[in-house]
Amino acid sequence: AETTQARFSVDFSLADPFASATASVSGSRTQTTPYETQFITVSGTYPARPVIRMDVISGTVGSFRVENTTISGQLTAASVVTAGQDITIDTDQFKATAEGVEINTAGVFPKFRAQAEGTNTMVTTISGSSFTALITIEYTPKFL
Repeated sequence: AETTQARFSVDFSLADPFASATASVSGSRTQTTPYETQFITVSGTYPARPVIRMDVISGTVGSFRVENTTISGQLTAASVVTAGQDITIDTDQFKATAEGVEINTAGVFPKFRAQAEGTNTMVTTISGSSFTALITIEYTPKFL
């Protein structure tokens, strides 16, 4: 019996070409001074674009700035928020919100290098007076 062969190709389009972990990773810390540094090691093998949230516990805040001094990106989100309110910076969706309403930003949305490349240095700067804020970073590890 004779076999006939035909050449063909298939193209795939993926919404996200990276494998992702099934659970997100998060961590929080309290900030009471205008400027603080935190060292972050990101799980996975591909850079993360986390959600960074500042919940104001007490006082009033006028802006929230996040910078990754290790590789790239500093972003300022300006909005007056008081106790019980928040500013959220979603670096994956490239937007910032105050109490769920999108706000203007200045700068570049930071990303965070993967663990194999080392630790990230994240600097958060908060303008305000006599404030206490809870800073939370959350991301889903990605893999090549």
